Amino acid sequence: MQSERGDGVVSQAILHLEQKATDIKQTIQQLLYMLDFQDKVRWPEMLDKFATLANDMTQLQNTLRRSGLPTVGKDDYGILLKSHLVVPSRLSLDIDPALQQTTEGRVASWNHDVLPEYLRTKPDTEIENDEKAILNEKTQKQFETCQKQIQTLNKHIDSLIGQLTESSRQSSEKNQETKTYNDMDTRQLVKAIMNGEQLRPNQSQPMQPSGGGKAIPPSRQTTKAAAASNPYQR
Repeated sequence: MQSERGDGVVSQAILHLEQKATDIKQTIQQLLYMLDFQDKVRWPEMLDKFATLANDMTQLQNTLRRSGLPTVGKDDYGILLKSHLVVPSRLSLDIDPALQQTTEGRVASWNHDVLPEYLRTKPDTEIENDEKAILNEKTQKQFETCQKQIQTLNKHIDSLIGQLTESSRQSSEKNQETKTYNDMDTRQLVKAIMNGEQLRPNQSQPMQPSGGGKAIPPSRQTTKAAAASNPYQR
């Protein structure tokens, strides 16, 4: 009877942890979608999504401290979950549709290759060594060294910001449209068209004599001029 009760409590804890993990997964998917279209998303909305993700992760950590049971009033640091083992009941190379649906297509069959990865209780050796190296480096560094590195990094960032600002300013100055018209010339042109101001009069053609004689045709004038200029005519 006590064993059945314990199994029921563990099942309830696992179900509650699955719900928390599903909520975190949905939040991460929404955040990735917003990052893909960040030029169309307002910055406050993205900050709210980051805050939601941080809150969900905090709730998951608190749930793990209580062994996944929301009704537990104090933290047991996962003693209930640690005291129970997850043992696979059956391994198969055949495709399991229910497993595919549960894992959203990530796992097709519960076989010997998949089992060690999903039931692993410790990280890979390489990951574990990297974490140890990071912790050792963190403990070995002194406070003054960290402060110097922070100041150096801030100087580099300020220099980059200054260069980007100067480049943006120069680019905006080059792209400014130059003035292609003159207000005074435009006014003069309008006055000339509308009122005829500052327009030069056309030169008048020479007037013909108003004598009583008939006007000489241009052809005869040309003939007389040619005859007068002929040196052999006597």
